[in-house]
Amino acid sequence: MFYTRIRNFNREVSVIGFGTRSLSKVGTKAGVKAVRRALDLGMNLVDTAPNYGSGEAESILGEAIKHRRQEVILCTKAGLAVDEEGRHTQDSRPDAIRETAEGSLQRLHIERIDILTIHYADPMVRPEETIGALQELIEEGKVFQVGVSNFDRQTIEEWTEQVDIVTTQAHYNLLLRDIEEDILPFCRQRQVTVLGYMPLFIGLLTERLLEEEEFGPEDVRSQMPEQMMQGCREVIRRLRGIAQDNDCTVAQLALAWVLSKEGVLPLVGSTKVPQVEENAEAVDLDVGGEALKEMERVASEVEAKVHFPMPMKVEKLTKGYDGSTVGVLTMGFKVRLPPSARKGDTVLIDPWTGKIIEKQ
Repeated sequence: MFYTRIRNFNREVSVIGFGTRSLSKVGTKAGVKAVRRALDLGMNLVDTAPNYGSGEAESILGEAIKHRRQEVILCTKAGLAVDEEGRHTQDSRPDAIRETAEGSLQRLHIERIDILTIHYADPMVRPEETIGALQELIEEGKVFQVGVSNFDRQTIEEWTEQVDIVTTQAHYNLLLRDIEEDILPFCRQRQVTVLGYMPLFIGLLTERLLEEEEFGPEDVRSQMPEQMMQGCREVIRRLRGIAQDNDCTVAQLALAWVLSKEGVLPLVGSTKVPQVEENAEAVDLDVGGEALKEMERVASEVEAKVHFPMPMKVEKLTKGYDGSTVGVLTMGFKVRLPPSARKGDTVLIDPWTGKIIEKQ
């Protein structure tokens, strides 16, 4: 394993982080085994969240790191709640941040969260209110550093003017490269480490996709447009030759591409020990510059198919903390909308970036 630094930490951090989103799907025994194998291989950056399996992922992780806490740089999140209808929605009110953080500390069986990340920006709560709660937790020794996740570039900048942000989390892989436009350059300038999640694009950048034609109703990939799925399969077929030249799998090649990007650490989730081992081995690859460019050229030919519009109805309209128009969508999330928006409108959202494409 290779290591690097996240600002303000006097410890080195592994260049690949371990994501725990799927741990709750496999149960405690298998989840603990996967986490401990990742630690054995030197993956000391571990990311989780209280909404992963309604807290179960944190509980499994807490069991896995018993007696190994000093090995781990642990990130968890706050700022996402469940509304009265059982939907996830943003909630960055100070009391909610504190309650979430203290719940995480209990489930993880730890005294301090290394990086507490605000999961999504909340357009209803002034940043300084949330930041005040975070600073109190830092002063109490319950949190060490602050991160953000799924924030746009402008919001990241607003936050960095008020609090020291050490990480930001965002989708990043060979087919999802939007952050290269503005977020990644800004973060490099400010020495904010980007933790790129979905580096294997929910399995769509692995050869296993060629073996799977159908997905269960609980699998998010079952909801993807067929045009997109076929595009991903074509990318994998064309990347196989580059992978063979580098004596690796397509998944390892996709991780090596992310690892080649300055200021980015991939977060990759695995529930099976062989997959954990396969992912860890990607750090040893030395993929040449020409091969990396060829990968990007292949991916660019289907990249547009990845960004498909998802229709979502505006269930309610309200005002944000800054007076902007905020719509509550049927999925529960709150998004800023044009002032002309009306209740009952249908908006088209890019499911990966969360950006409004247009209003129908």
